Amino acid sequence: MGYDLSVPAAQVYAFGIREGLFTCKDIVVGLSGGPDSVMLLLMLSEIREAVGEDFPRLHAVHINHNIREEALKDQELSRKLASDLDVPFTVYSEDVLTISSEMKRSVEDTGRIVRYRAFRDYIAGKGLTDAYIAVAHHKDDVAETVMLNLFRGSGLEGLVSPVPKSDDVIRPLLCLRKREILSYLEKEDIAYATDITNSDSEYTRNAWRNKILPLIGEYSVKDPVEAVNDTYRLLKDDLMFLESEASSAYEKCRVTVKGHTFVKAQLPDGYPDAIRSRILRLLWKDTFSNLTDFSSRNTADCLEALSRKENTRLDMPFGRIFVKAGGYIAFCVEEDYLSVTLLIARLQGFVTAVEHTSCKIDIPKGKDKSKTTILPNSDIQIKCEIIENIKGLAYNNKSWFCPIFDGDETMDLVLCNGSLTHRFKRAGSDCSKPLGRLLMSLRVPKEARDFVMYVESRGEIIWIPGIGASQGIVSERAYEAWKKEIGGTQPAYFLKVSLVDGDGKEEYGSV
Repeated sequence: MGYDLSVPAAQVYAFGIREGLFTCKDIVVGLSGGPDSVMLLLMLSEIREAVGEDFPRLHAVHINHNIREEALKDQELSRKLASDLDVPFTVYSEDVLTISSEMKRSVEDTGRIVRYRAFRDYIAGKGLTDAYIAVAHHKDDVAETVMLNLFRGSGLEGLVSPVPKSDDVIRPLLCLRKREILSYLEKEDIAYATDITNSDSEYTRNAWRNKILPLIGEYSVKDPVEAVNDTYRLLKDDLMFLESEASSAYEKCRVTVKGHTFVKAQLPDGYPDAIRSRILRLLWKDTFSNLTDFSSRNTADCLEALSRKENTRLDMPFGRIFVKAGGYIAFCVEEDYLSVTLLIARLQGFVTAVEHTSCKIDIPKGKDKSKTTILPNSDIQIKCEIIENIKGLAYNNKSWFCPIFDGDETMDLVLCNGSLTHRFKRAGSDCSKPLGRLLMSLRVPKEARDFVMYVESRGEIIWIPGIGASQGIVSERAYEAWKKEIGGTQPAYFLKVSLVDGDGKEEYGSV
């Protein structure tokens, strides 16, 4: 359906429909008062008036950085424009210089962080459940950003930036040139604020805008901004393909347990670096909700760690950590490092507690057929059952069966951890190993080994869930070997000990 729109508004509407920018209920427009943001609000307001209720509701948010002398004038200009267009207007005032010093970041980075935090605070405060944030990047910004990133040695992501839509951020003006924006505002006699620092070529971006790109234009057969945008579109197609392949690969190797996301380390090994690096980026984003501060250098360090066999810990920016252990990789913050290594041990098939513990297992007696013991300060339950029917044996990684013969003494079983020097010998093996060495050989994270649970009787380790047993039965193979050993003698019953999670599901820790 056609609408009566100005030429630039028609371009913005067509671009937005094609890129899926207007599929939300509300759009929060970042309105600085400069020509680009003024144009953005004008275009969206014109489209909203023409399309009606089928177009998202508009909101204007202005962030006063309190840096420039003209800041209050910019704020009032923005307020008047929003009022003239009948768009709700909100101001956030921030001391960006002080925040920049506290965060130890550049003023430019801090300003960006503050702005997006304000936009999202507004969305949350208004209870907007389906909202996008609209910012005013245009085609000239694309050219400047691509060239800046090219000479920083960026990969495809840096050369396809900014994009029309990134999560909840949209850029409807990427179809327009700066000169088209200024021409429209001058033609319509629309007031806007001018930031005099934009003409100062001491700033790197301004140098590209005011000096380098115009100089290239003197020798290029094509307008450099248009040429860079053409390359940008070609690279965008390539990037979309790689991201699709990486997303598919990521889903194949991603595992989530107890709310934390891991990747199976052996699966990324089967992909080229172009995919593996993006798997790492997806994992970082899943863990920290954004890709901020994850550089190409960090990616290279993580890829190098993946090529090594040993468990690895790498320090990442701002107290974050990369961990590779037990066949899994993850990112976390320092305070979560121990819990992440415990979860990796669980993924390997072990049972872990969050503290050193020892708990006597309650064994059913007399008429009781089942007893449940809860391990203090954990979600681990120990279920102990009497199995009289041999057909009732069902094996899994977290269950152990002990045949009980008439006249056998009552067993004394304890679930515990923390004694890595205790030795363990699998049934049928000729030698024993200290528990710590055994767990190390299985690449259990060093920090988690002391918390791996095992069952002992009279000071002897008889069962380690995830490894095996020194006596009793944990598998069909062990059962067949046991039958040959005892001949035709049958036990009075089997004692089954199972570890279950807080929901009562067997195979505690399995995923």
